[in-house]
Amino acid sequence: IACPRLSIDWGTAFQKPFLTPYEGAVSLKLSKYDHDKPYPMDFYASASLGAWTPNHKPADLEKQTDACCGKCKDK
Repeated sequence: IACPRLSIDWGTAFQKPFLTPYEGAVSLKLSKYDHDKPYPMDFYASASLGAWTPNHKPADLEKQTDACCGKCKDK
């Protein structure tokens, strides 16, 4: 497995095929490939789309700034 640019730009230079991390996740059924969506090239993005990237933060762990948990409100 290699970063997407290495896999795409230099993939033909190697005797064994390279997979991008996204392709690896799809092949292991950790992610689903959707033909209707663009191919993810977000490996280094701060807001990546999936767990195949080092900066991915699951939605339930993201800080919600527009929501109130209700713990500090007067009862």
